[in-house]
Amino acid sequence: MFELAQGNLASVDDKGPGELDDILGAHPRLGEKKVDSALSRDEQARMRAAGTGSGSSTEEEEMLRRLNEEYEAVYPGLRYVVFVNGRSRSVIMDDMRMRIQRVDPKLEREQAIQAMCDIAADRAAKLLCEAPMDGQDIE
Repeated sequence: MFELAQGNLASVDDKGPGELDDILGAHPRLGEKKVDSALSRDEQARMRAAGTGSGSSTEEEEMLRRLNEEYEAVYPGLRYVVFVNGRSRSVIMDDMRMRIQRVDPKLEREQAIQAMCDIAADRAAKLLCEAPMDGQDIE
């Protein structure tokens, strides 16, 4: 999947949206409360539970909202995509700030695509662990 994305990435013009930008732009914003996927809701809840160790959750939510806005201003049409993987909000927000300050659309797309691949692989592994074994009845 990642190799396919890299091949397509070469055709994406940094100045305009492409097919990959449409996919990346469809990702939910970090910290959003209204998320369609049950797995995404669980991931967001774990990140909130991990917290930053300082500040209120309201302050953290406001900071995430501002960082999302700043990110989308620097990378129009994209959403910040990261494989949270149990990391705290403070670690994720530090990564988000670094990627905003870097201002490298090509590298940003590559990292976002890799993150989506990592998220997909993690979710597939979790779903496989929950799937019944061969020969077991599914009710």
